[in-house]
Order: sequence, then structure tokens, then C-alpha cells
Amino acid sequence: MLNRASRIMSLTPYLLGGALMWFLMLKSDVHATIAGVLLAFAIPFSARDDDAASPSHRLEHALHKHVAFIILPIFALANTGF
Repeated sequence: MLNRASRIMSLTPYLLGGALMWFLMLKSDVHATIAGVLLAFAIPFSARDDDAASPSHRLEHALHKHVAFIILPIFALANTGF
């Protein structure tokens, strides 16, 4: 609804709604990662202006270093049994 009707390009409403959706899915005994997949479909992929970055592009670049240098090595070490 934020994307279709209002064309909101700020990440804050999407992330707050995603956190609420994740919590509600967790409490309803549905696997909470489904909320992340649904949130990824809700965040706009294209910006209004040609020179502006889309919200999903900004989020990807904000999370890239954390995922590449912290999350992925922890995941790899946990799966090797280290």
C-alpha cells in the first residue's frame, strides 16, 4: 500500500512495517523468515527520479559490508562445526 498508492521512497516506514510483520509472524508460529521475503517484494525497486537511488538499492548498499564481513563468516563457521 505504501508503494502503490503513496509512492513513499523512504526506507523507515518499510522497515518499521517489516519489523512488525516479522514479530507477528513469529508469534503466529509461521516461520518468521517469510516476513523478510514478503518485505523484499514490498520495497520499491525503482526510484521516481532518474538520478536518485531506489530504496532497495540504498538498503542493499547499507547492509553489504555487514553481511559480507560479519554474517557470512559466522554462518560459514557455524556450518562447519567450528
